[in-house]
Amino acid sequence: MGCKTHHAEGDADVLIVQTAIESAESHQTIVVGDDTDLLVLLCFHTTEDSLDIFFKPEGKTGTKKQSGCWNIKHGYKVLGEVVCQNILFTHAILGCDKTSPLFGLGKGLSLKHIRTDVCFRAQAKVFLDGRSTMEDTAKAGESALVSLYKGSAGDTLDKMRLERFQ
Repeated sequence: MGCKTHHAEGDADVLIVQTAIESAESHQTIVVGDDTDLLVLLCFHTTEDSLDIFFKPEGKTGTKKQSGCWNIKHGYKVLGEVVCQNILFTHAILGCDKTSPLFGLGKGLSLKHIRTDVCFRAQAKVFLDGRSTMEDTAKAGESALVSLYKGSAGDTLDKMRLERFQ
């Protein structure tokens, strides 16, 4: 009945989002899934000129609680351009499917930092810049983590983690 299908060999999140973005060029689109990474990728890739894209989290098996349906374009407006442009960095730095969460730091902290901390945003840009070296990226990552742990310019990540642990 006119349904398109796609097959992803590995992690399907990017293919799902690319397909949704393409679909939203001509149709309102609903993405149903149970992965926060889908929501983050949709926020990053959605544009002002696309039609509405909705994200409907799948209900967990055995629970009666139903999740809502999120309008991604509305979320983009609420979060703001700065947050959405850097949302991949903020999601990854505090733990996603591919990275472990940091001890004692919640997800909302990186969103707050990306809005308010110019230095933290500068570190995020290093990650998004395709010309950054591995050394530049590692240095920026450590600086970003020190910032999240409320460290000063001369503090090291090891020092900040030890203080937080104690």
